[in-house]
Amino acid sequence: MPMINSESTTQVVYGTFRLKKNAPAYAARLEGFCMDNACGITRHTHAKMRDPKVKADSEIGQLYSWLDTLPKFIDHFHAPNHADSDTLCQRECQPSLYPELTTNTDTEAVEQLNTWLSRFKRMVNHMGFNKANYFILEMIIAHNENGLTEDMMSSDFMPSERFAEVRAAYGLASCSNELEDSPASRFEVARVLLEGKQGGWSKERLQRHRQSVGGAWRDLFSKRTSRKRKQILT
Repeated sequence: MPMINSESTTQVVYGTFRLKKNAPAYAARLEGFCMDNACGITRHTHAKMRDPKVKADSEIGQLYSWLDTLPKFIDHFHAPNHADSDTLCQRECQPSLYPELTTNTDTEAVEQLNTWLSRFKRMVNHMGFNKANYFILEMIIAHNENGLTEDMMSSDFMPSERFAEVRAAYGLASCSNELEDSPASRFEVARVLLEGKQGGWSKERLQRHRQSVGGAWRDLFSKRTSRKRKQILT
């Protein structure tokens, strides 16, 4: 999806529709919709569902119906800034309403990524549009590769029990003992996740995983992001 100059409600909605049309298998796995203007998206979707011009059996009507069924909630970072007087926001879009989706989820991931991307601002200001798009895409790919590989190689962030569950979820041989939980096997899983060649987690497995780790995910994430990043691979 190309980068856009702003995040208006219609741009976000139609960008989501493009995801639904161009990557239906990925869209089918979505369990919720998290962003700082989730209440605006919800308000827009409700209005379109009531609009007689939007026919339920039309393509756009089916897309709005799909979006309307997804839980839409604000990330933890922006939630305190939303007014208590906004009834719809408080009734439908607060992260506390969806504990199964937000308790062990880093809803500020995009804000953290934007902070990381800001270091390239001066560089891309002197590039043309196409070159800047290409440069940012390459930087994001490198960032994902380094971050995911470090997470996978860390025994603090990915304990052996959890690592075995990830291997099983992606159709790889499970680790039956500590010897199989080696740097090579962890690197193999990191490659699979980055290349996206295996199937993703089912909702049932994801739920079991959330129950098994309890509230430890956010503590582990905070511990990882607060320490100095280490070079994992030479």
